Amino acid sequence: MNFLIARRAHLIEIIRYLIAGGLNFFFTFAVFFTLIEVLRVNYHIALAITWMASVLFNYAIHMVWVFRIAEAVPRDGPLGKYFLVYATAYLLNWGILYGLVEFYDAGAVLAQLIAMPFVIVFNYVVIKYVVLCGVPRQRS
Repeated sequence: MNFLIARRAHLIEIIRYLIAGGLNFFFTFAVFFTLIEVLRVNYHIALAITWMASVLFNYAIHMVWVFRIAEAVPRDGPLGKYFLVYATAYLLNWGILYGLVEFYDAGAVLAQLIAMPFVIVFNYVVIKYVVLCGVPRQRS
């Protein structure tokens, strides 16, 4: 019975992550698209600005809603690790984006659409199993 409850809780968490990811996708893609297509910002700079906005947006929604972190997060809580995960994800995203734009002559917007699923999966796995390992959570 405990197995079924744990499995249900995990499924709910994944659904929350996917919803939050969808919100973040539209948020970050809108920022990236606006920077590239409207403001004509270089794609390297656009990615950096988009990344910073995404980290702040995601940290808030992940801690409060997706992973349901308890209110009393210690000072040495997950923010530093979370930032490092997103820095690594940024490099992964940049590598895919750069490779597609520079070597395959893809447009920056299309290349970003291709890169995003890889980054999303990477973030979930590392945040759940590395960043939040041992961090107290609220009950679902």
